[in-house]
Amino acid sequence: GFSPAEISGNVTVTATNGKTISSGSDSIFTVKNGGTLTLNENVTLETSSQGKSCINVEEGGTLILNGATIQATSEYNVSGITITHGTLTINTGNITRLTGSLIVATDSTITITGGTISSNSSNLSLTNCQADISGLTVTSNTTSSNGGGINISGSGTYTFNNCTITSNTASVRGGTPRY
Repeated sequence: GFSPAEISGNVTVTATNGKTISSGSDSIFTVKNGGTLTLNENVTLETSSQGKSCINVEEGGTLILNGATIQATSEYNVSGITITHGTLTINTGNITRLTGSLIVATDSTITITGGTISSNSSNLSLTNCQADISGLTVTSNTTSSNGGGINISGSGTYTFNNCTITSNTASVRGGTPRY
């Protein structure tokens, strides 16, 4: 079977003519303690692995998106990024068509300076994070829980500047701190 690539050093994935990396049975990448994974433009991650994330970032790991796309190829419960006690930087990129959690960040440092999160059946979930978010567009997402676009829980520090958060739907409730 397919095993996720384990990143323990510095790895950069770049494609000039577009490259799709996919998995139907497991996560695509696991970023380990001390590892940094950078995904640049023209790189698309697709998964149809039910109950799995495209990328898992473990304690002490770092993920940087510089224009990459994360998407699902099925209607199963497929997630984008799961990060606990790690660092996530999104300079630009797209997260779309996911039916599981888009980004689940717990006790992590999040910096977003651009990108689009759209047309998903879930939300961006931040718990006890330090987050500085600007230039992000969150639109046309739907969830059966709290916060159609973004759900913030626990403590932490959250700063939003020049973001567009529109047309998101939550079955339970939206509003501050749920967008």
